Amino acid sequence: MPFRLRARLVLAAAAGLGLPVLGACGDSPSEPGTGSPTTTFSIIPAPSSSAAPGLEGKQFSAAPGDTVRLSGQVKAGSSTSTPTISWRSTDAAVAEVSTDGLVRAKAIGTASIIATATQLADTLRVVVSTCGTTRALDLALGQVLAFDGTQGTDLCVVAGSAGQEYVLIPHYATDSASRRVSFAVTASGIGTVAADVGGVAAADAPLATSVGPTRARLAARATMDGADVTDAPLHRRLRRHTARELGSGQVARARSTLRAGHAAAFARRLAPRARASADASPATTGTTATTSGTTAADGAAPTLAAAQGVPRVGDLLRVNARTTSACDTLTSGFRTGRVAAVTDRLIILADTANPRNGFTDAEYRQFALTFDTLAYPVDVANFGEPSDIDKNQRAIAFFTRAVNEETPRGADYVIGGFFWERDLFPNNVPKAQGGCAGSNAAEFFYMLVPDPTGSINGNARSKAYVSEVTVGTLAHEFQHLINAARRIYVTDADDFEDVWLNEGLSHIAEELVFYRAAGFAPRTRLTAASVRTTSTIFDMYNLYGNDNLRRVLTYLRDTETRSPFGEDDDLETRGATWQFLRYAADRLSPTNGGGDVALWKKLVDNKSFGRKNLQASLGASVPLEDWFRDWTVANFVDAQATALPGLEARFTQPSWAYRSVLLSFTDTQGRPYALGTRTLLSDAPQTVQLNGGSAAYLRFAVPAGRQATLRTRLNATPRAGNLRLTVVRTR
Repeated sequence: MPFRLRARLVLAAAAGLGLPVLGACGDSPSEPGTGSPTTTFSIIPAPSSSAAPGLEGKQFSAAPGDTVRLSGQVKAGSSTSTPTISWRSTDAAVAEVSTDGLVRAKAIGTASIIATATQLADTLRVVVSTCGTTRALDLALGQVLAFDGTQGTDLCVVAGSAGQEYVLIPHYATDSASRRVSFAVTASGIGTVAADVGGVAAADAPLATSVGPTRARLAARATMDGADVTDAPLHRRLRRHTARELGSGQVARARSTLRAGHAAAFARRLAPRARASADASPATTGTTATTSGTTAADGAAPTLAAAQGVPRVGDLLRVNARTTSACDTLTSGFRTGRVAAVTDRLIILADTANPRNGFTDAEYRQFALTFDTLAYPVDVANFGEPSDIDKNQRAIAFFTRAVNEETPRGADYVIGGFFWERDLFPNNVPKAQGGCAGSNAAEFFYMLVPDPTGSINGNARSKAYVSEVTVGTLAHEFQHLINAARRIYVTDADDFEDVWLNEGLSHIAEELVFYRAAGFAPRTRLTAASVRTTSTIFDMYNLYGNDNLRRVLTYLRDTETRSPFGEDDDLETRGATWQFLRYAADRLSPTNGGGDVALWKKLVDNKSFGRKNLQASLGASVPLEDWFRDWTVANFVDAQATALPGLEARFTQPSWAYRSVLLSFTDTQGRPYALGTRTLLSDAPQTVQLNGGSAAYLRFAVPAGRQATLRTRLNATPRAGNLRLTVVRTR
């Protein structure tokens, strides 16, 4: 049956260039500054034409054998004329056009019909297929086509004179990561995809072979020192105690009690720093913490809450490091911490029962100074001021074997330290008034210590390894502290932040410390070459930037079950959350007057939690589900951005060239970077299960001059419209 057109596709002549440019339909405005109307040329249907159902924008669909008569019209102001037109097809084997504008579809494929009249021209794209009522797609290289709701479940993709490759990306758009949807994808008429090289140049050699070999932690290591640093297993237990013993009512009671009695203690810390005690510290530099913690010392040392002012180096203090309960009264089992360093922003306590051959006081002081000059200013500038409930204007870091004891023997992870919200509650008032008897009543962290011989659970921890992870862990845990303190005492939130967003912000803190230390900034597209520019930069990357990329690596291998808002505390979730927060900040930045800092502070100083907090902080106008979907697309196509000229900016990641960096090392199992993808096989259904917020990557090819059909069918439908499909042409 013949097909018909009813359309006006208008092109205006480029002044003085003789080249066509796209003009507007409808009225013909005057050219700026001339008063003369714009002259336009339009392809229009013949007078007897009726509407063609296959017409869509500048493209129409047809079946082999269909014909249509085209004509053209020149319009200048209110006057029109019928010019002499020259017609041609870019591929006459697919669709030919006669000298008088009769188009005949001949074979499956794509072609453009170009009409010229003097220096004016217009173009229509013809997609010839046997797709029938199924939408026929002809995507430009790099074009991304996203379908909402139940759209896109049946697709027909047509290739031109050269074979093409695509990726189908289903994304489960729902607000709970625990929900799951199951569906099957069946492809017919597809070809063989090429080997996926990830769009990364061969010059990106393994980082482990470049500068800084002593800290080349991007390469796999055989020892436990190569394990991922995480506080996830411990956090799960601490959260259970926090929820049971420090629920939202306790937060409100503590806020009321402490604000009434100690309002000044929670003001922003603008008072002059108390330097006298630190400057008057005895000369203990170079000594090593002893292992002589005894019952007598434990009983003689005051608790942190009982200590007055800023302690001196050498003082002993009793600390509650028990993690089996939050607020139970502790009558015995205190650990004794010896003050090893005091600086303007940090007090370091060393557990007197730590393994031998640990850090010296000089080394502890260096950690404290680095915290003062790097982690503290970065975190405060981006997340806000902490509280000061112990009135010493400093945080306290307790380096204790108690942290080492939390990592089981032979585990494939290392707990590098932790912060517990319970320490921000008073311990000298009843629970009914917001008290927590087990609290250390201070801005407090617990930190990993060296254990060269593996005396604790058989897990050896060298001084070099613990040194590498210490400052980054301090920056990470300090964000947690600021977040909790401001929710209790500044923003009047009812409870603490959801774990996934809280952890994501702490990983942002690590990234920001890396930027400051290495002299970089967001949106500078860091590659493998960037982070090894100098040995110093490479060292800073391995100290503060590497672990975030390792976590992203674990996520990208498992995108079908992992989500940036997962309800767990796993490395995969953390990697996804950090990467999405970085993507969102980069995308928001051009319209955000305060830049990244404004976003981070909004996320911390918000009464709501999790996705509600994220939505409110990004702005009501941001379609959050669209941004999650676009980010999943960016994870596939961003590395190929230079080879995909049609790629929109929202599908790029301006701060990190992830594949460039990640392909430069292997993980602890020796596996190279590879985004988890599937390759569709013709007429072989593939079943996919997605958790909320997760995505899959299904690659397929369409041979030259052929068409392929894809059908997506749900096996379980929590809400059919939540499964959103995206198609991208990648080659």
